[in-house]
Amino acid sequence: YILLGHCAEQASASRWCVAYGLRLAGLSGRTLVAPRFQDGRIELPSKKAADTDYFDFWDLEPALKMSGARVAPMRDFVQDCNFADIRGNYTCSGVFPDGAVEVLRIAPQKQPEELIAEMLKNVSFGKVLLIKFPNDYCVHFSFAAPVQRREIQSVLDNPRVCIRRYVEDIRSRFGWADAFFVHWRSMSDKLVSIVTNSAMPAPKWFTHHETCAHDVLGSVQKQLDKTGKEKKVVLFSDIHGGCHDGWCGYMEFEGFFHPVMKSDRKRADEFLGSVGWVNGDELVARFLKERPVFDRPDSEVLPMIISELLVGASAVSTCSDWNAKCQECARPGSGFVSEIVRRRKDLGRSTFTKW
Repeated sequence: YILLGHCAEQASASRWCVAYGLRLAGLSGRTLVAPRFQDGRIELPSKKAADTDYFDFWDLEPALKMSGARVAPMRDFVQDCNFADIRGNYTCSGVFPDGAVEVLRIAPQKQPEELIAEMLKNVSFGKVLLIKFPNDYCVHFSFAAPVQRREIQSVLDNPRVCIRRYVEDIRSRFGWADAFFVHWRSMSDKLVSIVTNSAMPAPKWFTHHETCAHDVLGSVQKQLDKTGKEKKVVLFSDIHGGCHDGWCGYMEFEGFFHPVMKSDRKRADEFLGSVGWVNGDELVARFLKERPVFDRPDSEVLPMIISELLVGASAVSTCSDWNAKCQECARPGSGFVSEIVRRRKDLGRSTFTKW
């Protein structure tokens, strides 16, 4: 078996890890265990959280044909493997003879799948092999990926039919068929640096989100005027981060936010709400909690549902232009945003990419 280790990046980037694993499985003749998918990330096996895995969400068939890989569902694997992580020492007790998990640390830019597959055929490895990538593999090493890995990665962004139907149900129930969607990735690189490195941010950051909200509103209103129609505006944004009265938004950096900046975020949200903008994060999160895709609440599927809503929308405004003024308030280099813009373009849909 091949297991994939923790992959810190979100779903749009973690597909590179999955593509590597699929191709390695196909070349080596081993079986890839479908990774556990939690909060949009790839995580190590857990019997307590193995009800769903990565391939319950994404259509795997095209990638299997390309890679020739065999895949085992995580829920089946953990019935045989009582996986444990004891201070970095991994074991897989159960039906496996010695219970050992061998760890192979991979630098994909230097160790392509062919090289590792050949090594696996010529060197004796245990039944369970855990592949560990560098922390930043999903983003940085993807640029040097071989053609075959790129081709597999490119077909891993197609949700399963049940997910697509679920998204269309949301769109219909909330009357969003002709809505104008705004995606504001407010966690810019500069803001990440501020919140993770400062005990008390400089005073100018006390009103950062509120000031940006006015800029976003002004630019989006001009874009709305160009459509020539009155449209409901639905906002998905990091300003909805944290947990609020039974639902949770973007959580990646929540533990770093100073209370004064959380208050600033709240004022930005209240301002945009006061002009009629709909908090899409809250509505979708509550809907997921009340009517989960599977038979339990699915926090891991929230980013995926938002992405699919945006890809299929009639009109979307976001910030993905590095040369635009909006980079002061947003993160144009976001992989999540870039994927949405790319997929919309592939479907012949244009996107407002700057404010």
